[in-house]
Amino acid sequence: MSGTSYLNTAQNVNLEYNLASLGTRIGAFLIDSLIKIGYIFFIAYLSSVSGMIDNYWLMSFFYLPIMFYTLLFEVFREGQTPGKKSQNIKVVSADGTPVSIGQYLLRWLLNLVDLYTLYGAVAMISIGISKKSQRVGDMVANTLVVNTKERKRLEDTGYLDIDESYTPSYPSVSQLSYEDIRIIKEVLKNDAPNAFTLIAQTANKIETIIGVQKTESSKQFLNRVIADFNYYEKVG
Repeated sequence: MSGTSYLNTAQNVNLEYNLASLGTRIGAFLIDSLIKIGYIFFIAYLSSVSGMIDNYWLMSFFYLPIMFYTLLFEVFREGQTPGKKSQNIKVVSADGTPVSIGQYLLRWLLNLVDLYTLYGAVAMISIGISKKSQRVGDMVANTLVVNTKERKRLEDTGYLDIDESYTPSYPSVSQLSYEDIRIIKEVLKNDAPNAFTLIAQTANKIETIIGVQKTESSKQFLNRVIADFNYYEKVG
C-alpha cells in the first residue's frame, strides 16, 4: 500500500509526500540485511585468522555496529540506511518537523516487534492496513517512510533559472538549502487568510538565519532570496 501524505510544517506550509510502498520497504530491508550479513562474515573471517575469536568482549565490540546499524544510519544520514537510500525512501516526522533522535530511537526499539516477531508479519500487516503505511514503530514514533524520488515539476522545487548577468544582494543565502528555498516558494504561493503574516514571519526567520536586514517588503525580500540562492548555486 502506498499513497500521498500532506505534512504541515511549523510555518503552516503543507508539504506533499509520496508514501513508500511496502515493496520498496521490503527491498530496503533486504539490502540492509545483506550488508549486515556481509559484515558478519567479514568479522568472522578476521576473527578466525587473527585468533581473537576467543576474546568474548572484543568480539562483542565488533558486532555492536550490527545491533545499532539502523539507528546510527537514520540518525546521522537523515533517515536513510544504505538500503533505504538505494530504494529512494527515507524516514520523516509525520508532523513535518525534523525527526528527533528520540523518534529514531523509538522506531529502532520497536524493530523487535515489527521485524523480528512472526518473521516481519507484524510490520507487513500494519503497513498494509495503515492509512499512512506505518508500521507499529512509525505509529509510536509519529514518523512516516516516504519516497524521495522527484515528485514535483521543476517549478515546484527550489530551482529558478537565473541569468549569469544577475546581480545578487545576499551572499549569505548559501547557508540555505534547496528544501529551505522550496518552503519559501510554498509560503509565497500560499493564499490562506493569514498569508501576509506568514510571509512576514518567514522573511523575519530568513533574515535571522542568513544574518541580514531587509530593505524591501517581505515578499520582495523572499523572492530576492530565491533568486540569489539560485544564482550562487549556478555560478558556484
